[in-house]
Amino acid sequence: MMSCASANMSEDEFKNERCNMTVQKNYRELRSPEELKNDIFKDEKDIPLQFVKQRSKQWFSRRQDVKVTGSVAYKALGLESLSAQKAYFDEAYCECRLEKTEKPEGLQKALDHGTLNEINAIATLVSKVMPVYFPEYTFHEEGAYVIENKEGKKLMIISPDGSLRDGTNVISVELKCPFSVYVGATPVYYEVKNRHMIQNCLEANVLKADEHLYVSWSPQSTTVFRLKSNKNLYKSVIEEIEHVYYNECPSRPTKISDKVMKMKSDIKEDISKADFIGEFASVTANSSPRSYKTKDNMYYKQQEDPFTINTFNMSLDSLVQNMHKAIKNINEAHTYEKPMASEVLVYLLSDMSRTWHREIGHGMPITYLFKGYSLTMSTARRILDEVMNACSNYNVHVPCTTFDGQFAKLKDVDKYGKPLTLFALQRQVWLEIKKKSKRELLIKIGSLFNEPEYSKVTDAVIMDDGEIKAIKSYFQVHNKNKCLPVETPIEILHKKICKQSHDVLNEIGISDSAGLEEDVLSILETLESQTKENNSDVHNSQNTNSSRNYEGEEVTESSLSAPHVDSPVLNTIQMNEQDFTILQKTLVKTKRKKWHNKSHTEISTIFKSATVMNSEFTGQELNEIVKYLNIKGLKHGIKISQNLRKTEKINKICSVIGITSSVTVPKRQCRKKNVTSLKTLCVNVIQKRSYPKDVLSVAYARSTWPCSEDQWFEKFVC
Repeated sequence: MMSCASANMSEDEFKNERCNMTVQKNYRELRSPEELKNDIFKDEKDIPLQFVKQRSKQWFSRRQDVKVTGSVAYKALGLESLSAQKAYFDEAYCECRLEKTEKPEGLQKALDHGTLNEINAIATLVSKVMPVYFPEYTFHEEGAYVIENKEGKKLMIISPDGSLRDGTNVISVELKCPFSVYVGATPVYYEVKNRHMIQNCLEANVLKADEHLYVSWSPQSTTVFRLKSNKNLYKSVIEEIEHVYYNECPSRPTKISDKVMKMKSDIKEDISKADFIGEFASVTANSSPRSYKTKDNMYYKQQEDPFTINTFNMSLDSLVQNMHKAIKNINEAHTYEKPMASEVLVYLLSDMSRTWHREIGHGMPITYLFKGYSLTMSTARRILDEVMNACSNYNVHVPCTTFDGQFAKLKDVDKYGKPLTLFALQRQVWLEIKKKSKRELLIKIGSLFNEPEYSKVTDAVIMDDGEIKAIKSYFQVHNKNKCLPVETPIEILHKKICKQSHDVLNEIGISDSAGLEEDVLSILETLESQTKENNSDVHNSQNTNSSRNYEGEEVTESSLSAPHVDSPVLNTIQMNEQDFTILQKTLVKTKRKKWHNKSHTEISTIFKSATVMNSEFTGQELNEIVKYLNIKGLKHGIKISQNLRKTEKINKICSVIGITSSVTVPKRQCRKKNVTSLKTLCVNVIQKRSYPKDVLSVAYARSTWPCSEDQWFEKFVC
């Protein structure tokens, strides 16, 4: 480390065992409030809080202005436990009613130990760590900082242990001196503790620092970690503190909030990203009397070292040798930290016939290595490639490699993760397609055939005299890629649709027809069996007609066209008093209140004239009437479509109930419609939820597989 300090031109600041803080060049100590009052400020209250020396009377008095400080924020937020948060809340708001209890003896000893040895941690940082890792920075002692809300109300006071400054950049510092009475506890921290992360985050943000140093000191050694500032965590902490302790009506917490649970996960993530700088031998601090006073400055001016300082000169060769020794020590330490091997991996070289004799082994070991359970397939692949290359260098041809099931993946992929077999290629292609969303698949399918190629084709005939005569020439269009047309896998789609239909039919029954009258339900129940018989008869007749057309008659376009929804009315419905009573009850349930005062007799009067029906009924009311007439006329084969226009619907109703009057149907205005392309129609159907993503994945995989297969053969087979 002395070599690195010398290379950084900071060998004067490097110390081995003791450090005189009075003469240390990269250390700045705050002056006491009494000195600042006599020298710069008229009153102690005028001293900015950031320059008030910690643990002074002024510092303690100003901390009483807030209910939460940085050192107790972890407990106040409920990150430690809900009971600890409740106890702190009671202490913050009910201090006058609670008896102050003395702190446990072990806790008080730990606090006294940390206060006493904090200067030793600073001495180690400025004399061992900073000359090597931060040679251009200076350690500044810090006072306290106030965090306010948007209205200027004080929320928290944060007191960082110090900061490293180089004139432009700032690095916050938090010092810890562990004191544990538990047997087996490490003297220093080898990972950042959860309970200190909120304090680290607050200190870094109040100092507007991008980085934070977490230092753990013991008399034997000191560990240092580097953390990044987390502004989102800082914002969440401030919002939660303001909500719990500075609300208009503060209430005792009853549960851990969701925001605090999110903080716990953020803290774990920040700890995992922490950089461990190293472990260093600790230094003890001492000081000498100051020969003169500092004026017009918040910090003491460092004095010159009265002792003669021997200049430390080191050649470049010595520095290089020390670096190599450090690398050797690191590699040796890494070797010691490796877990013990549980298996030995041996590579044997055998002849093709694998002849065996009691005195002659069938395999010759050529290399071996010790392994644990952490050997990955990529590492095993690289080792196998090295063995194969070594055999090739000695002109040993190895046409075949065998291994047990533990290394079965070696036959599937190479060291770059590319498949070596067709089965591995199929698996890789399918897994990649399954990861894509339905939207991504649609984009991929839409771009499959966007690069056409044109080739000129000439049709010709051979004349009687043997002369070739060209008939016509044209351009043939085909795609550059060899992908197959995208076709829906009918068998897979059929299975999914049948499964969905079966589930729906099992859940829905006739008893679920809520909102219909009891009379309507009775009609449905009585006609249910008749409908099934009619449907079976219609189905049989359709099959008979279709077979007759294909056997003897000519199939025309009109015979293949779908039947019209509104078939001609064969019979009429005789409306009686009971029917009009049901219709009156049905109309009462509509939005208009005029039907509440109408009797069934008045309803029957309206049905005598189509013109009156057109003026009295709305489109919604006509749909309710049509529903009832369709149910009543189900056994007669009567069905009126609800998609008709109002006038057409009234004329259909009149013809069904046997009324001769009608209303004039206005002519439809013919609108020019743009013909939708087949591609757009297909995309619209595929985008619907009724078209499953799995079916689309299969269709895309079948289409693109020939291209993937050709590319694989070109790279690995040819």
